Amino acid sequence: MCKAHIRHAAKITLAVLFMFISAASTGAEEAGEKYRLKYLFSTDAKTTGYKLRGIVGMYIDETAKELYILDGGNRRVVIMDIEGTPLYNFRIPQDKDISFSCIVVDKLGRILIAGGKSIAIFDYRGEFKGFIDLSGIPDNETLMIQSVDVDSRNHIYIGSSGVDARIIELDENGKFISQIKAEGKFVNVNSLNVFNGYTFLDAGNFRIIRLNESGEVTVKFGVLSSLLGGLSMPSGLALDRTNDRIIVVDTNRMKAILFNRDGKALYEFGGPQMFRWPRAIAVDRQGHIYVGDGSDSIRVFEVVE
Repeated sequence: MCKAHIRHAAKITLAVLFMFISAASTGAEEAGEKYRLKYLFSTDAKTTGYKLRGIVGMYIDETAKELYILDGGNRRVVIMDIEGTPLYNFRIPQDKDISFSCIVVDKLGRILIAGGKSIAIFDYRGEFKGFIDLSGIPDNETLMIQSVDVDSRNHIYIGSSGVDARIIELDENGKFISQIKAEGKFVNVNSLNVFNGYTFLDAGNFRIIRLNESGEVTVKFGVLSSLLGGLSMPSGLALDRTNDRIIVVDTNRMKAILFNRDGKALYEFGGPQMFRWPRAIAVDRQGHIYVGDGSDSIRVFEVVE
């Protein structure tokens, strides 16, 4: 399907492309702030031969302008351009002990699929290239990899959750560099983003946490609530670096919630008319928000402030 057809189909799917959403909180409303949500398009990847079935995670490669989707139910990776046109997809081998809870593309173009106690390496065409050697990590037997990211130096960062929760820094070959232990500050390291420190979702405690490079907490926020900015079952986090926003998707509330970098809730959108159990989120450098949900489709939005 060509890009023009995708956009046309998206217009038919929603009768109204522009919706006004206010912050629904007294703070933003008193300030007179209004936000317009623009629906761009949606995709279920059915033109690849199979519809998405169980979206585990997403990653946007800004260099190549590509969206990588970890399609758990079909045990594959789907690669699209950021306008929703499928480019390639490949299966994750059944005969390899590969756990998959998160995906990232490093500066060498390697596709890293991580989860459990391993990080598998694939090239762009889906050829399995082995595993990152994690044997040099102290107490590697307690690893429970929940998220992974890379920085501008191509260092690999692992978010390990559970009783030995920590953030681990490796070089691109897997050589251990350093780690930040939780020490009671967090339990989960979900959706780790390494940019001006570390930002991640501590879902078990209904918290979004930012650490500086020394591992000190600079911002911690979040509350169990159904009101604006409240969390009920937070499942994914993304950084909007262009607009300096933190965006969390909450499965139970069925909403995407936008905060400023200091944790002030700005506005949210979604609900059962828009999403079905959303659980994965990504943001590109244009500020476009990609939300994957239980309908096994990805919807893309732009928020105009």
